[in-house]
Order: sequence, then C-alpha cells, then structure tokens
Amino acid sequence: MAMSIAKRNVKLLEPYYEGRFEGDGFKAEEINIADCVLFSFLQFSKKLYGVDIVADSELRNLRRFYDTFKERDSAKISEDFYPQYIKELAPVWLE
Repeated sequence: MAMSIAKRNVKLLEPYYEGRFEGDGFKAEEINIADCVLFSFLQFSKKLYGVDIVADSELRNLRRFYDTFKERDSAKISEDFYPQYIKELAPVWLE
C-alpha cells in the first residue's frame, strides 16, 4: 500500500523536472535539498526494496533526473551497501 501511494504521489513531481537535468548532466543543474531527498528516496526504494518508482514510461523527466543524479560521486553506493539478509526481508515488509 505504501509503495502504491508513493508511486501515485511521485507523478505530481513529473512536471517540476521537465527540462531539468538535460544537456551537460548534473553539473549544469542547480541542485537543491529537495533533489537530494527525492533521489535518496528513489535510490532507497530501488536498491533495498527492488521497487523502481520511476519505471513508469510516463515519468520520463523523473527517470532522466534519477539516471543523471545517480552518476554524482556523492550519490553512488556500493552493491553491498545493504546487507543481503535485509534485502531479502525488505520486499516482505511491503506485502
């Protein structure tokens, strides 16, 4: 239920990211705290829960934002950042 609400609500952000994070990537973009919070939420849901919130084809701007932002050195996490046993349990918590 929580992820379905998150997916529905993240669609409201799509227009805000129209035209942002294009061209020269994140270096051309002025990053704000909201961008950092959104990215951490998207990364957390994808890497820990295995849920890609911006997989919907209607979310082109948010997909571009996520794909660009994840290339920042400060946004990169290792594949073993979350312990495997937690990654196995996390999807169960969503049921």
